[in-house]
Amino acid sequence: ETFVAKGLFIRSFRMEIFNRWGQQIFVADRLEDGWDGKLNDSTLPNQIYVVKVTATDFLGRTVTRTQRLTLLR
Repeated sequence: ETFVAKGLFIRSFRMEIFNRWGQQIFVADRLEDGWDGKLNDSTLPNQIYVVKVTATDFLGRTVTRTQRLTLLR
């Protein structure tokens, strides 16, 4: 499975995923790209990760959301 963000009327998008030490482990600049729970083709452990999504709509409004993501296999 793949974790993806969803949205409508998005002009620009960025999704970043961080591990519990704050290291960035994934970046996507397209809404279609998702995270499969891997880093450099290595499966990451079940734990809590932080997802930060920044999106700008066609009116120029920017929204940033941060949430926790629990990876379970």
